[in-house]
Amino acid sequence: MVDDATLRAYSVDLTVNYRDTDGIDRSSRTLTTGVRPTAEQSFSVTNVSTNLRVGEEGTVSGTVVNNGPDTVTNPVVMFSPSNPNIVVDSSEYAIPDIAPGERANFEYTVTVSDAGSASVQQFNLTTRYRNTRGDVQRSDGLETRARIEPKRDRFTIKTATDEIAAGSDQAVTVQITNNGEQPLQNVEAKAFVESPLSSDNDEAIITSLAANETAEVTIALSAAGDALPKTYPVSLDFQYEMPDGDSEVSKTYTTAIVVTEPEDSGFPLPLVLGVFVIIGVAGIGGWRRWSS
Repeated sequence: MVDDATLRAYSVDLTVNYRDTDGIDRSSRTLTTGVRPTAEQSFSVTNVSTNLRVGEEGTVSGTVVNNGPDTVTNPVVMFSPSNPNIVVDSSEYAIPDIAPGERANFEYTVTVSDAGSASVQQFNLTTRYRNTRGDVQRSDGLETRARIEPKRDRFTIKTATDEIAAGSDQAVTVQITNNGEQPLQNVEAKAFVESPLSSDNDEAIITSLAANETAEVTIALSAAGDALPKTYPVSLDFQYEMPDGDSEVSKTYTTAIVVTEPEDSGFPLPLVLGVFVIIGVAGIGGWRRWSS
């Protein structure tokens, strides 16, 4: 029947063609019977939840409802986005057999590439299933929408030590925060500086860093004695492991450190010379008095 047929009783005329015992082909009189079609099998999707962000892995989850009229077996929810920047880890999600009125949950792992854009996307899901006769059928598209959030930095960094005196060494403490929603393992930090700054210990490692957790690493810095008192950049990048074991490298982050005037190492030279002159004059006067 056509998709927009009215659900009511219909009469159907039938004839039977046969061959009689004399070998003559004959047709029966018209036979009339009635049929009542049932509604087309349908589904709906509810409770859709997403946490998608440009440049990150997230999830699309929800619930499929069997709106009837029949029980379906071996159902599979299928999700194949048309946007090439949205990649589904596995496009098929098997769910249990569901009777009319019952529901089943699904969840997909979805990655939005760096080339994606922050927007609202319309997704089409379909359900493949076997009907009561065992035939494989596919539902109409189940439309839903999902918001993709803008790209964000994987880390935020802040220096707890922000000054170093010219001509000195300084242990610089850097606070690193996991700005994502997934825990990270083996976060290796490496610092990069240019003259007049230098470092002979520019690497550190954090064995694990949970989502929104902050950890500290220490970098050894030296400032040349002739360094001008001003602000200099300190750059860091990170190599880390995602929960699935994949290794990734972050962008380069830049913080600042201020080189200050050299620390005072003692009395000023003019004052020291003045003291020696006074002592010398007093000594000469005393010698003259003693010799007289």
